[in-house]
Parts: sequence; C-alpha cells; structure tokens
Amino acid sequence: MAITALGVLGTGVALVIGFVIVKRAGAIAMSTVTYSIPVVSTLAGVILLNEKLHWYEPVGALIVLVGIAIVQELIKPKSKVSKAA
Repeated sequence: MAITALGVLGTGVALVIGFVIVKRAGAIAMSTVTYSIPVVSTLAGVILLNEKLHWYEPVGALIVLVGIAIVQELIKPKSKVSKAA
C-alpha cells in the first residue's frame, strides 16, 4: 500500500506539475527543475531529519540556483562586445 501511495501520489502529482510547468513556462524551465531536487532534499534533511549541514552544501546550492537563474534568463551575464571602428 505504501509503495502504491508513493507511486500514485508522488510520481502522479509530480507528472501533473511537470506538464503544468511545460505549458506555462516552457521545456527549458521544466528541465531546470531537475537540478533543484538535491537542493530541496538537502534542505528537507536538515529541517525534518536534523541532519548536519556542511559548508559545501550551501555553496553547491548557490551554484545550482545561479545556474538555473542564468538558464531561465533571470540573470543575464554581462558580455563584452567589441566595436570595430
């Protein structure tokens, strides 16, 4: 029963949410959701299971979140454009 509930509730709900994200924000936004899973699971482990947080985990989370923001064009890196005279 527990495995069935996890499959139906967890995977089923995630699938529906995935389709909604693709419809509203596009496939690129949906693909970046995958990268946020370790960030959320680490945070849940610290909050719910009282796991220890090591220094490199927030650093990694920051790198992942900045990468997602760049891909979704929430942050635009400065580019050098040389003007030929």
